[in-house]
Amino acid sequence: IATSGDKKTITLTYAEGLDETVTPAAAAYTFSPAKTISSVQVLDNKVIITVTAALSAGATLAYAVPGTNQLRDVAGNYAAAISATAVAGA
Repeated sequence: IATSGDKKTITLTYAEGLDETVTPAAAAYTFSPAKTISSVQVLDNKVIITVTAALSAGATLAYAVPGTNQLRDVAGNYAAAISATAVAGA
């Protein structure tokens, strides 16, 4: 999990290609300290999350598997939940 230079775009990179037709709701992702998510995009093997305010040092991100629109790879295997994990570059 890494962030961009402006610390508003966070990228989760997976080992396999993701199903781009399914995008989990922003509510599936939780930042600490809390951040407002403006968009979630699935592209190739990445989930790109944009927040409205820059992340601060020590920020973490968690993913809870939602009831619908679960993140999955192109073979249909669902991605596991992610517990609070440090965001590199925050």
